[in-house]
Amino acid sequence: MPSTGNEPSLRTKRSPSTVTIENLTAIPVGGSMSLMYIETDNSRSKDRGWAWMVCAGSFLIMFIVYGIHTSFGVLLNALLNHFHESKAKTAWVGSIGLNFLFLGSPVTSRVAERYGIRTVTILGGVFISLGLFLTSYAPNIVVIYITYGLLFGSGTSLCGTMALIISVDYFDKHLSLATGIVAAGCSIGTLVLAPTLQFLVEKLGWRYAVRILAMSGVFIACAGFVYRPHERRRETFSNDRATRSLNENKKCEFFDCSVLRNKAFILWIFTTSIAGFGYFIPHFFLVRYSEDLGIPPSTGSWLISYLGIASAVGRILFGKLSDICCIRNLHIYKACMLLSGLASALCSVATTYGGLITYVVALGILDGSYIGLMSIVTLEIVGFSKISPAWGILFFCQSFTYLLGPPAAGLLYDTVKSFKPVFYLASGPMIFGGVILLFVSCAQTKTQTKTVIETASLSSNSPNPLRGANLTPPTIIVTHVADEHSRLMVDERLTSI
Repeated sequence: MPSTGNEPSLRTKRSPSTVTIENLTAIPVGGSMSLMYIETDNSRSKDRGWAWMVCAGSFLIMFIVYGIHTSFGVLLNALLNHFHESKAKTAWVGSIGLNFLFLGSPVTSRVAERYGIRTVTILGGVFISLGLFLTSYAPNIVVIYITYGLLFGSGTSLCGTMALIISVDYFDKHLSLATGIVAAGCSIGTLVLAPTLQFLVEKLGWRYAVRILAMSGVFIACAGFVYRPHERRRETFSNDRATRSLNENKKCEFFDCSVLRNKAFILWIFTTSIAGFGYFIPHFFLVRYSEDLGIPPSTGSWLISYLGIASAVGRILFGKLSDICCIRNLHIYKACMLLSGLASALCSVATTYGGLITYVVALGILDGSYIGLMSIVTLEIVGFSKISPAWGILFFCQSFTYLLGPPAAGLLYDTVKSFKPVFYLASGPMIFGGVILLFVSCAQTKTQTKTVIETASLSSNSPNPLRGANLTPPTIIVTHVADEHSRLMVDERLTSI
């Protein structure tokens, strides 16, 4: 656009942080323009020093939270033998806990932004200890629905929701690797806690075993102190009308649903929620399935451990692969989801302990993509500025299928008295979700194209949006970008402005 010589000059500076294109945004508000840049105040300390301490603290939290949840198959066996309830009714215990882990994520995300991740994490540790301790004294399954499902599940939501995405605030160059390490905490927790819980149940009984687990909440509270206060700074330049519009939007800030305008994100929610229906079925029923094949529970519980260690390797592997590979993370994710569904379908023909080990190792490595890359793909779809509300909404939607999957599998077994249909039930949603993921790429491309078109239309609708406005010449932050596609988008936005 030719210059008339009357408009203010634009000053530029370079950000020291490698960030995404979403940090530089031209927002048309009522015919004027607002330039917004979002960054963290510790960008110079990213990828080093305390960032790795945060990574270690998040690893410990994931180790405990997901280690206990995924080891529920051991506890499920003990509860079935103690209370003599049906598999469907007993499976609700673990499903309710998982449901509250994810159901509370939107609230947890917003509360963490208001009061700090440290405070929320410490509170979560208290809830975990209280819930497990009361569970050890429960007289029946219904009471355990409240103590384990509600209290323990809510506690894990408070400390587990932000642990996986906090790396975004501390890492740039090694973001995928750090996320993979944190996600590996889930798997290593499963590796360690499944046989440990089985040992404690056999030696002390399930009640004393759960009381010992209750002490894990103290470790989570201690880990919460590694999170330092973070403040994302927003620099905006707009006229009074734009400022009023932005202030009005803050009234609905606690429940930020603006991310739902992203069609690719809607498809992403639908896909991962469908796949979640079958995700935890193997974790819940592998030990019982092996027992039906004549394998002792002390040996069968190691299947959960093998699944955990394979998943840990897979999460770190896919995290590193994401950093160095030219293939899009979404493509890797959809391939692993399809293969996970195929593996669960083939598990139904495994009748020996060796066959089950082969299944859990294959499933575990593929699981490294399902969990390890989930936050990275979400970040790619919604952008840095929307990752917190998007992560909460994603977990919220997934919680319902996580809730229904294992009880449905238990009801299916109670009806047909066979585990083969149970693993088919675990397989189907994964395969269907992988197919739906094919459409996410298309929707994501259309969303990005629309963003560029809207930015370009800003200049055509307002020949000189800065002329005549009582504005200090705005500072445009030019960030270092990691790939050619992002560089071209930056160039196009600056050209349009």
